Amino acid sequence: MAEQAIPLDDLDYQIPAQETMLQIVWKNFRRHPMGLIGASILLLIVLLSAFAFISPYDPDEINNSNRWQTPSWHHPFGTDKNGRDILTRVAYGGRVSLMVGVLSMATAAILGTIIGGLAGFYGGQIDNVLMRLTDFFLCFPQLFVLLFLSFILRESHITFMQGGFGNIIIVIGATSWMTMARLVRATFLELRESEFVKAARSYGSNDLHIMVRHILPNAVGPVIVNSTMGTAWSILTESGLSFLGYGIQPPTASWGNMLQDARATMGVYPWQTIFPGAMIFFTVIALNYVGDALRDALDPYKVVGQMRQ
Repeated sequence: MAEQAIPLDDLDYQIPAQETMLQIVWKNFRRHPMGLIGASILLLIVLLSAFAFISPYDPDEINNSNRWQTPSWHHPFGTDKNGRDILTRVAYGGRVSLMVGVLSMATAAILGTIIGGLAGFYGGQIDNVLMRLTDFFLCFPQLFVLLFLSFILRESHITFMQGGFGNIIIVIGATSWMTMARLVRATFLELRESEFVKAARSYGSNDLHIMVRHILPNAVGPVIVNSTMGTAWSILTESGLSFLGYGIQPPTASWGNMLQDARATMGVYPWQTIFPGAMIFFTVIALNYVGDALRDALDPYKVVGQMRQ
C-alpha cells in the first residue's frame, strides 16, 4: 500500500533563517560591554561636534570683558584668556581633531593596503623592494619626521596647507602606513594560494580582479581593526603636534592647540585644560575599546564558523 504524502503545510517545521555576516558581527560585538560603552562615547562626541553650530557663541570671537570665566550655566566649560566659550571651542575643535584622525588614517590605510597587497600577491622581487621600502620608512624616528615634514609643508604656499589642516593629514598618513602594509601583506601571502583564488584564475580572472574581488574582502576585518586603533593614535599625534605649535594653527580650534593656549595659566585656570584634555582621553580610550571589540567580532574563524552552523 502506497504511503500517503503529507502536505508541506501540515508539517510543524520551519527552516531557521541563516544569519548574514553583518548580523553575526553585530552579535559578537554586543558581547563586549566595553566596546558598546566606547561606541556610545564616540557617538556622543561625534554628535557634540556635528551640532556645534547650535551654540550661541562664536568659537573665534574675542571678548576681553569675559575672560577666564569659571564654569557656569552660561558657560558650562568656562571661558579662556580671550573670553571665548570653551564648550563651543571644544565642539568645533572636535570636528578638526576627529576629521584629522579619520582622514589621516584613511590615507595610511589606502597606502598600506596598496603596498602590502602588491607585495603579498606577487612576492619575489616586488615583495623584496616594497618591504625594504617599508623598512626604510620604519628606520626614521617618527616624531622627528613628523615635525620636519609638518614644518616644511606649513611653510609652503599651497592654499590647502594653510592653517595646518591639510599638511597634518598628509604628514600623519605618510608616516603611519607601514604597519598596515605588513598586515595586508601577511593576509595576501596566506590567501593567494587558496582554492578560491585558483578557481578564479581558472575562470580567466586577471590579477586586479582577483586582488580586489576575492582577496581584499578577506583582509577587510584586520584593516578595519587596525584603522580604528590607528585613528586613536592619529588624534593623539595631532594633539601633540598642535601642542608643540606644528599642527593646527590658531585661530582654528583643535583639542591640541587649546591645550597649548592654556599652558601658561593652567595652574590658575585649570578648566582651560581639563575639558579639551578630557575629550582627547575619552575619544582615544573609546576608540581602543571599539577596536578591541571589533577584533573579536571580525575574527574570520568565528564568523565563518557561526555562518556554517
